[in-house]
Amino acid sequence: MRWRLWLLSLILWAYVGLLIIYSRWRTALSRRPAPRPLKNIQVLPEPFVSPQSSASPPPPPPPPRKGKPKNSKPPPPPPPPPWPPTPPPDARPRTKAFPILMLAHARPDKLERTLQSLLAVRQVDRSQVFVVQDGKDRAVEALVRELGLKHVRARPAPSADNGAAKVAAAYKWALSHAFDFLTRDEALVVVEDDLLFAPDLMEWFLFGWSAMRADASLWCVSAWHDNGLSGLVREPKKVLRTEYFPGLGWLLSRKLYKEELEEKWPNEHWDHWMRSETVFKTSRGRECVVPEVPRPFHNGNVGTFMDQALHDRYFADIALNTDGAVGWPPAEWPALVADAVAPAAYEARLRAALGAAAPLRANRDGLLPLGDDGGANGTAARALWYSQKPRDTTAKLFDAIAEFVGIWHEMRRGAHKGVHELWCGGRRLYLVNTKVGPPTRPSPYKDLAPKKEAIFATADAFAIAVRRFEAKHGRSPRGHCRAVRDT
Repeated sequence: MRWRLWLLSLILWAYVGLLIIYSRWRTALSRRPAPRPLKNIQVLPEPFVSPQSSASPPPPPPPPRKGKPKNSKPPPPPPPPPWPPTPPPDARPRTKAFPILMLAHARPDKLERTLQSLLAVRQVDRSQVFVVQDGKDRAVEALVRELGLKHVRARPAPSADNGAAKVAAAYKWALSHAFDFLTRDEALVVVEDDLLFAPDLMEWFLFGWSAMRADASLWCVSAWHDNGLSGLVREPKKVLRTEYFPGLGWLLSRKLYKEELEEKWPNEHWDHWMRSETVFKTSRGRECVVPEVPRPFHNGNVGTFMDQALHDRYFADIALNTDGAVGWPPAEWPALVADAVAPAAYEARLRAALGAAAPLRANRDGLLPLGDDGGANGTAARALWYSQKPRDTTAKLFDAIAEFVGIWHEMRRGAHKGVHELWCGGRRLYLVNTKVGPPTRPSPYKDLAPKKEAIFATADAFAIAVRRFEAKHGRSPRGHCRAVRDT
């Protein structure tokens, strides 16, 4: 027993002695004088530093702290490196297809038709189609991977329990993720999982990109025309301007999203926020270019903001361009932009058309000039002039006009400075408001307006003309232009 105690004491004294020796050695090391500079030593030249490397060497790392801090957590992983800055645009016209971002949820049946239609579009690059799914439906992921496309599961920030907030959060996550991780391109096409597409969809976006680069008053290109319904459109290569953001198949530039939209993205109703000119001032007076004949067709009748009645009224009769012979060759772009899209040329063309169009007025027989008026000039253009404040929710004048013609009841939807351009019964029809906005101000075409008695000012006056029309023609006036089609 004693020898064990003796051995333990020996070990303890040895350990204490080692600690004393180590402490004295550290003290002596810290008091050691700095080494004197050596003489007759040749200094070697500094190593070559490439232009891509930093001009100055990185600073030395800070000395490690003694001890371990309490409740220490591992440092977070470094963020992924951002894409390099987008190079300045090339002066030559772009002919390379844009990448496509498709937002999907939980409709594999709709998604399959949409993807098959998209992959049939001329110039679409399968490797540049990215499907971002906001949901956990495994059938959607399986379908995307079966077609050999890139699938990404969205992880948006938690949002309020309402459809508008969820859609806005999903859109922001998808757009940011696409520009940060999926593509380095200067722009991308944004579509949804319930659309069908025209064969010249990508060619339209390439033409629209050339127009947008040449005109600072444009900020988006959309393939959708809100009032592009059968019977109301007929020219597949006619280009329109509108201050109302259309969506449903549109081209978004990296510069616009990163510098203006991403940081201010709203918590809900992102599409209405894009159209704002007064509260958020997002659009800042800029416009979008759209084709008269739409390039996508809305194939979904159920969604966050969609039901069967709304789809039947505004979407089921969209006139999708199915003519494969229609194209947008790059050789035509400069002339088309200069003659049909540029602000000066567009305004000159529209003013000439409004000046030549006969005013559509009410008489004892109703709105005669819409159809065959029996005259020698039965296909001459007509203009229906009316006067209503854009933000007046109590006035129902435009609602009555929209119902008669067969277009959206929202006044600004598809309009350019208060003007809607349509076809009706084989003739061109212009709906012209003498007031534009917001804020409300006189129309820039007011000097072309007819006499006061030829301008509809109230819904009651228009209703009288409609009733006379119904009595004479023996049919309902609703959607008249869509009903008569081409005569």
